[in-house]
Amino acid sequence: MTAAPEVNGVLETIPSLVDSCKIGVSLGHSAATHDVARQAHRNGAKMITHLFNAMTCFHHRDPGIVGLLGAAEKEHCFNVDTGSLTTDTYTPQVARSFYGLICDGIHVHPNTVKIAYNSHPAGAILVTDAMGAMGLPDGEYKLGNMSVDVGLQKGMAGCPRAAVIQGTHTLAGSIVTLIECVRNFMEYTQCPLVEALEAASLHPAQMLGIADRKGTLKYGADADIIILTDSLQVESVFVRGELATPETVGR
Repeated sequence: MTAAPEVNGVLETIPSLVDSCKIGVSLGHSAATHDVARQAHRNGAKMITHLFNAMTCFHHRDPGIVGLLGAAEKEHCFNVDTGSLTTDTYTPQVARSFYGLICDGIHVHPNTVKIAYNSHPAGAILVTDAMGAMGLPDGEYKLGNMSVDVGLQKGMAGCPRAAVIQGTHTLAGSIVTLIECVRNFMEYTQCPLVEALEAASLHPAQMLGIADRKGTLKYGADADIIILTDSLQVESVFVRGELATPETVGR
């Protein structure tokens, strides 16, 4: 679940959600300062929801939630007696955050995607944040009780094809597919193919604690497999070893 850690009571609730209820907590839709975000991370929140979107912008004096990208696994402090950095032995090691990226070239600038990737490659998780118009033609759609226009947005830089709240330039989710995100991620970061694929498979499984059976082709895993062409187009999908077809999907 996504939570804003600055909201009263959230910080104190995170440990029980994680430890007692076994619910993963992600930080997002938030105006949290960096100190609050760090405390939430220490309390057990190990994910950032669609990094850079719906959160306080990065600032060099208070980087907010985005600053967790630069958080070390061990906290360090400056020792005035020795004049050197020392590890704070009172702070337990905490694994670095995973972070979602909407890699459609609209929600996050390609260069920003590259900065995030270079900061923490092993934490990248590709997400679509797609609404119901994904894969459908231009037109008017509904998102909850909001009307959404899908099409070329002449009022936005580059005139992209996007989903916006009707009458505005406010994004209403995306219309990108996950395999498009993989292709975009490779283009923006120049990362190896295996790293782009892991950002859409292994990393989310690791974040959820199910990498023993998901996001892997190891013996004994669930055999959820996608066959791709050399140009990274989806050719076929297998769910638990069975070819997914209109007849088998949803069974």
